Amino acid sequence: MQPSEDPSDEHAPSGRGQCTRYKLQSFSSIVDTSSRPSHRSGSDRPEVRHRLYDPNRITSEDAPHLGDNTPQTFEDFVETDILGPKVLSDAIFLACRSEEYVGFSSLQRVLGSPDTLDIGFTGTLPSYRGRGIASELKRRGVDYARTHGYRSLITGNDSLNPRIWSINQKLGFRKEEVLIQAEKTLPAPKR
Repeated sequence: MQPSEDPSDEHAPSGRGQCTRYKLQSFSSIVDTSSRPSHRSGSDRPEVRHRLYDPNRITSEDAPHLGDNTPQTFEDFVETDILGPKVLSDAIFLACRSEEYVGFSSLQRVLGSPDTLDIGFTGTLPSYRGRGIASELKRRGVDYARTHGYRSLITGNDSLNPRIWSINQKLGFRKEEVLIQAEKTLPAPKR
């Protein structure tokens, strides 16, 4: 899915403004708080990585998927979502309530397409859903792409997740292609 050419305010999420009680910021603004060389950046500190991993793990548990959910390990999360070649730390947006990350949305490079970004996973902790947080985080992703000169923004959406599809539509995303994914469980081999 790609947003329409100019997703103006008419495509803004209806929940906009509902998340004013939450601090919205980029991951890079959190991790790069110390310019002193003797301090490690936040992305190098395990407690910061866990603070980002935990909501990702929790929100992934109830995201639609085929078969049993196999959670991403912390190590894989760090390798792909914090240190990977697609990562843009200033395009990982977080909603914070006190010291807790309650929602996030991450944009990633699309390798081989330098003018395109992908809105990867967007999640909000279950107890914070319905407050406009995911809408605002995704809107910030669209603004980031536009501000940084990207020509295209893509995202994926499972048909079993109508709430996120509604947010995507309000932001101007339109269906581009439909993917059907199927699964067959095979019996254990006979011995």
